[in-house]
Amino acid sequence: MLEEFHRVFFEEARDGLWLAKLDQPLPRDTPPVKQMQHLLQFACLSYCNKVFAKMFGCSRPEELSGFRLAELFLWFDEGTLRAFRNFFLEGYKMSNEETRQLAKSGQSRYYVSSCFGVIEGEYLVRIWGWQRDITERKMQKMQGEIFLERLTLQQQKVLEGTVQGLRLKEIAARLSISPQSVETVRGRLMKKMEVENIAGLIREAIEMGIRVKKE
Repeated sequence: MLEEFHRVFFEEARDGLWLAKLDQPLPRDTPPVKQMQHLLQFACLSYCNKVFAKMFGCSRPEELSGFRLAELFLWFDEGTLRAFRNFFLEGYKMSNEETRQLAKSGQSRYYVSSCFGVIEGEYLVRIWGWQRDITERKMQKMQGEIFLERLTLQQQKVLEGTVQGLRLKEIAARLSISPQSVETVRGRLMKKMEVENIAGLIREAIEMGIRVKKE
């Protein structure tokens, strides 16, 4: 019954689930730097679900069986390194950290990853993990940052005020310009973003990941 529950849970889960086992268990008193080296050398994928396999461009989970974690994650990526450093510092736990991996196509994919280590005696013996693809959201955010960098300072401030929901006169007062000038700048922004109204401007800005804190 329990095995059937686990099987159904893995098959129906929306997140990518994986299990890695260490060919050589890791002593808990190993220095942190050497723990990372040990993980890269000895942690191998033992099991994953179809969602996880699909993230790597594989049609079946068995295609990834035996792969080392060193082959699955992009370890030169600062976010991935930071995530696994935290895994060791937090007592073999990782919660909602951004990681980066490489699909079969060669395309970088971004994920929100979590995992926990299983300890037997004084040794780390395996790791359970799960992750959710955030590549589209990440790309939108990066595009939004690039778009924002290409705007003039005045255009940035007008867009920020619009996303904040400020009235026309409030934006004009903040920039020491006339409301008509604000309207002109908004018109140029709508043309750049290929939208027809203010609602579209705000929607596109939010979809690109532009988030502005109110002053």
